[in-house]
Amino acid sequence: MTLHSRACLFFVLAIFFFIQAKAQRIVDPCFLSIEPPGKFSGSEDVTNACMSCSNPYEGADMVEWNGSEWIGALPQADIKISPPPGCNIRAMWIGYQYWTSGGEGIGLRLDKPLVAGVEYQFTFTYASAGGTGNGNFSPKIYTNSTTQLRTAFYTGRLPGVNYWRTNTLVFTAQSEQAGHTWLFLHAYESSGMVLGQCDVNKLEVGAPILGEDILTCEDDKINLAPPFKPGYQYYWDDGSNGRIRTITEPGEYWVNIQYGNCEAADTIVITQQDCEVRLLMPNVFTPNKDSYNERFIPMEHNFIEKGITRIYNRWGKEVFTGELFEGWNGKNNAGDIVPGIYYYAIDATDKKQQKHIIKGYLTLLL
Repeated sequence: MTLHSRACLFFVLAIFFFIQAKAQRIVDPCFLSIEPPGKFSGSEDVTNACMSCSNPYEGADMVEWNGSEWIGALPQADIKISPPPGCNIRAMWIGYQYWTSGGEGIGLRLDKPLVAGVEYQFTFTYASAGGTGNGNFSPKIYTNSTTQLRTAFYTGRLPGVNYWRTNTLVFTAQSEQAGHTWLFLHAYESSGMVLGQCDVNKLEVGAPILGEDILTCEDDKINLAPPFKPGYQYYWDDGSNGRIRTITEPGEYWVNIQYGNCEAADTIVITQQDCEVRLLMPNVFTPNKDSYNERFIPMEHNFIEKGITRIYNRWGKEVFTGELFEGWNGKNNAGDIVPGIYYYAIDATDKKQQKHIIKGYLTLLL
C-alpha cells in the first residue's frame, strides 16, 4: 500500500479482538504466522485480502509495536494511536479507497468450516482516531471457502465507533456459507490497524514452550530451545539469558519469555531413567504343556523396545524367526518339537532406537 499524500485526511482504526465463536475459533489471532513485519503476501492462517488488488502486497501491511512506536512498512508518524494496555504487539494496517481501489482487508482462517443454520458470534474491540469525516469506523465482515475477498459472502458490519469499544457480530450461517473457513475484515471508507490480541499480558508463543516432560539417560545432554523471535528476552531459573540451554542433570527447569509488555513462561521436568540395555534369556525351556517354561521368552529385560529372535539348530539351519516378546514355542519350520541344543541370535532395538545383538545357547527339553 502506498501513501500518496500526507495531506490526505487521516483515519486510524485500531482493532484488537477476542475470538468467541460458538463452534469456531480463529487459528492465528496473534498473527504469529506472518514474518517479518512489513508488506506480506499471506500465510496458511492469515491472508492479505483486497477487493481489486492485482497482487497480494497491495492490501494490508504488518506493523509491530516496539513499546514506543509502530515499526514496519508504514511511516510511524502516520500512526497516531498507541495500542491499548496489555499484550498488543502485532497489527495489520488496512488502507481505504483513496489508497487502494475497493479498500483493503485481511482474511483469518477458522479451525472448522461453518455449518448452515448454526449461530456464530465473533467479538471485536476496535477504535478509531484521526480525520476522514466523523471518524466513525464500522468494519465489514465476510466469509468464504477460499481466500478471495471479492467472491466472499457479506455477513454484516460492526457498529461504528470513534474510540475503544467492544461489539459482537452474531449471525446464523446461511446455506451459501456452509463450508466456509475464512473470516474477512474489510475497510473501505477509512483506514487503520487490526491488532492481534493474545491474552492480556500473556505472550502466545506456543504451548508448551519447552515441550513435554523428558525421560533422559545418564550422560545425556538435552538442549532446551524455546521459540525464537527478534526482541524476545529469555530469563531462566538459573539466571541465564540465552535462548538455548543445555541440561545435563535431572530436575525441574523453567523459562520466562518477555517481549514488550507481554510474557510467557513454561516449566519442564527432566527425569533420569535406567538406560542400561539388559536381556536375560533362559538357558532351558520345556514346551511340554505343563504350564511351566512353555515359551522361550525373556526372563528379564531393561530399556529394550522390541526385538527379533532367530533360532538355529546345531547344524546352523534357521528353524524359527519371530518377535522377541512373543517368544518361541519350540516348534521348528516343519511344526515339530525336537529336543536338543539350539543357538539363538536376538536383534534388539532399545528405546533410543539403537541396535544390539544378543547371542547364546539354549536346551529344549520335553
